[in-house]
Amino acid sequence: MKTLAVFITWLFIALQLQAQSLQIDSLNKILKRPVVLHDTSRAKLYIDIANRWSKLNPDSALFFANVAYNLSAKHNFKHGLAESRSTKGWVNINMGKFSEGYQNYRDALQHFVELRDEKGQASVYNGLGVTYGMQENYTQALQYFLKALKIFERHSMKSGMASCYIKIGTLYQRIHEYDKSLQNYSNAIALAESMDDKASQAHSYNNIGVIYGITRQFEKSIDATLKAKHLAEESGAFPALANSYTNLGMAYTELKQYNLADSNLHKGLHHLKQLKNKEQIARTYNGLATLYLNQQQHFKAKLYLDSSNALADELNNKSILYDNYDALISVSKAEGKFETATLLYEKMLALKDTLFDAEKNSQIEKLKAGHDLERKQITIDGLTKENLLKTKQRNNLILAVALGALLLLLLIFSLINIKRKNNLLLQSKKELKELNDLKDKFFSVLSHDLRSPIGNILLVIDFLNSDINISKEERTDLLKKLKSATTSTLETMDNMLAWGKFQSQNLHNSPKTIVLHQLLERVSRFLNQSAQAKSITIVNNIEQGCSLIADEDQLEFILRNLISNALKFSHSGGKVEVWVRRLDASIFIYIRDYGVGMSKQLQEKIFTTERVTINGTAGEIGSGLGLALCQEFIGQNKGALTVKSEEGKGTTFAIKLPSKEL
Repeated sequence: MKTLAVFITWLFIALQLQAQSLQIDSLNKILKRPVVLHDTSRAKLYIDIANRWSKLNPDSALFFANVAYNLSAKHNFKHGLAESRSTKGWVNINMGKFSEGYQNYRDALQHFVELRDEKGQASVYNGLGVTYGMQENYTQALQYFLKALKIFERHSMKSGMASCYIKIGTLYQRIHEYDKSLQNYSNAIALAESMDDKASQAHSYNNIGVIYGITRQFEKSIDATLKAKHLAEESGAFPALANSYTNLGMAYTELKQYNLADSNLHKGLHHLKQLKNKEQIARTYNGLATLYLNQQQHFKAKLYLDSSNALADELNNKSILYDNYDALISVSKAEGKFETATLLYEKMLALKDTLFDAEKNSQIEKLKAGHDLERKQITIDGLTKENLLKTKQRNNLILAVALGALLLLLLIFSLINIKRKNNLLLQSKKELKELNDLKDKFFSVLSHDLRSPIGNILLVIDFLNSDINISKEERTDLLKKLKSATTSTLETMDNMLAWGKFQSQNLHNSPKTIVLHQLLERVSRFLNQSAQAKSITIVNNIEQGCSLIADEDQLEFILRNLISNALKFSHSGGKVEVWVRRLDASIFIYIRDYGVGMSKQLQEKIFTTERVTINGTAGEIGSGLGLALCQEFIGQNKGALTVKSEEGKGTTFAIKLPSKEL
């Protein structure tokens, strides 16, 4: 089971817990005293209360932060403006409101820069790192954390350094570089012990426990998490305590100690709901579903998975959705709902988080193609029988030509009708041939572009699981090859699935108004990981209000494939540019890369029926189906696709579409 591995605690949350509610009460009492405080002093107190409430009640924290901000604005207290904005940003992020959190942090940073307050800037850098980290933009997150760490080191601020080490450790944990992650957690623990900071120790031990769980060392995982739980209870670090309970629940589930698992997961869920941490609540729902699934309690498991999916959709968290789909597939299979299981497999494929089961998918596609072939054959048989009947009628009319002009006229109409039926017969035969060609292409892809890479994947896995000693560098190289083969195979499956749906289900496009800038942003986020792997920037030069009318799903597929190809054939550190130009009643969408380019001979081949495949700059391979399907979809939207390229200078694809519905 991989449930525990999925529940990676994103310990960018509440890293410097303050005291408990008693301390907040003491601050409230100070504010209620009859002593007259200067307004700036009251603003500082409100900020302090907001910071402490942020770990216990986000709504109260926002209330006090807003009071502090309004008071600071009234008296032009810039430090109060900066601190209150920073606090609001922190609370927004913990509540999953990333856009609001980002804006508050940017405003706070501007104030701190004007004040030349480096420590304040460092705290904002930490918050911005959290914002990007929780949205899985790890490169940007790491840059902000390192900026903060540099400032804290310059000022010898141990608490800030420990906080950064925890965040950086969590980031490496997210990208599965566990050795680096453990080293950063160890650095954080050493600093926290020197300051007797039990809350930071608790967070670090929690994440160490998660890593041991991922590597299936469950006894070590439980030992580390129990340390975290003890430290969290002593320090009143409620988010850390919530994570301890949930991590223990996951580990006990793996060890089949279901009573302990149930108790700890529900305790963790109780704390997380109080903290309003939607991401962790969604993951805990998944953990409870896994627990009940292991106990064959399918109804309970599905209820928790539905709750987790609702939160994951709200947060647009694909990793949680993927795990939920995986568990729902198990539930559907157990209930005999295999059609539902198949639909969930397709959703998992669209998430691109794992290799889709190639054998099952190929069976689905062959069944669909076979169904259409059978349907076309039935149509041809019917038309053939009808044609024979009309031919017999024609012969009878020829024998009766002497009956007069009326019979001759009937004969003419009969001949016209027969010709029409013959044309239908020829059309059906043509469609049957196209379906046979499609079947041959499927089998060709399966035998070459899927069978061979999957065979290589299995060989690498067997080699890694063998007793043969290999160096760390060799293992890394094998894993890179494994990832490349897996990514290429998955891309092929993606295109085959889309091609199969288009050809076998007789799909029609549904035109609607599309805001191009937003669509390209969504495509860019989808391809972000591929772009980052080669340090390539996708530049969106489309104006905010630019729109057209087309089928949104088809246009998204077209942009995703063309930009994916541009990334594939670009050099590391390059860029892919997308812009729009209007001309008369048409709109042109351009996708340009500065990569290897194409020869004239290759440009002439890519739009023919001849199958062309070439490797990308990092060895990526493809089936050649994506570009063919792009042409099909562009044609359905009454458009055209052209290409200009020069070897060594890059390639530009141009999509011409009508600017309004025709």
